[in-house]
Amino acid sequence: FFGANMNSTFKRLLGVAITATMLGASAQTPWPAKPVRLIANGSPGGVIDTMARVTAASLGPRLGQPIIVEDLPGAAGIIGTQAVVRAAADGYTLLFSGVDGFDILPSLVKKMPYDPSVDLVPIVKLTQVDVVLAVNAKLPVDSVKDLVALARQKPGALRFASTGLGTMNHMAGELIMLRAGIDMLHVPYKGSGPAIADAIGGQVDIVFTGVATAIGHVKSGKLKVLALLGRNRSTLMPEVPTMIESGYPDVVAGSWFGVFAPAGTSPEIVQKLASELAAAAQAPAFTQQLATLGSERVVEPGPQFAKSIAAERKLWQGIAQQAKIQLAE
Repeated sequence: FFGANMNSTFKRLLGVAITATMLGASAQTPWPAKPVRLIANGSPGGVIDTMARVTAASLGPRLGQPIIVEDLPGAAGIIGTQAVVRAAADGYTLLFSGVDGFDILPSLVKKMPYDPSVDLVPIVKLTQVDVVLAVNAKLPVDSVKDLVALARQKPGALRFASTGLGTMNHMAGELIMLRAGIDMLHVPYKGSGPAIADAIGGQVDIVFTGVATAIGHVKSGKLKVLALLGRNRSTLMPEVPTMIESGYPDVVAGSWFGVFAPAGTSPEIVQKLASELAAAAQAPAFTQQLATLGSERVVEPGPQFAKSIAAERKLWQGIAQQAKIQLAE
């Protein structure tokens, strides 16, 4: 009797010991122990998708796990972002997003299904893409000063194209109109391709787009770039002045892209990601691929990134209110 009871007790103790050992080993498993999903809240082949894949290619080898890019477009980026907000905060689901979803969209939609400043943690800003002010080559203007003068002569007659209502390219046009005191007609398109095509064809007079998108058409003589909206001149178009140099010191706009995690992700994982992403961004291949996209490496760590987002959101909220722009709830 005693021996049988001892045997049963021993088995129970052995089971407890094995379970404790397994739990301890599980708790100590270093992150990442499996592939990481990087959700890009844009369309396949678009800028966000492309930037995300460039980032994943550099980050994966550093983490020792595949970074699987998954495109979840729709509802101006809300669908992809919401998927990350709802995901487990374990470091295995991350978001690759840009300025439109974080600084502009919350300024235009009254009731968002999430609060990006609360439900997501900025890990690192990686890139910056300058917006350019380009015009049809036949438009009789050669500078921002000329364009403003023409717009004042013909209020509401000049048409400017953007990649959609509420995008950075749209808001850049609204910003210039407010700061210069001019009135132009906004014509939204579904993407940069048709917007550029109509600017070249003369259906619209002006288009706001990225440097890399415009540069080929400038070289072929189909478009003229009057100014960049970044703080500094672009290395791709060093001859083109900024809006600041053109007499508008408060006209600065551009698209940024960065990585986010669901709120509640452990500080250790966030810190590791921030460190590895910053290191991945130093790789020559990363910088070279960004250059082909007209993007420049701008590494901004989480806390500084969060401050930049808050400041820009305040700017675009003001512009949206002044221009009376609101998207459907």
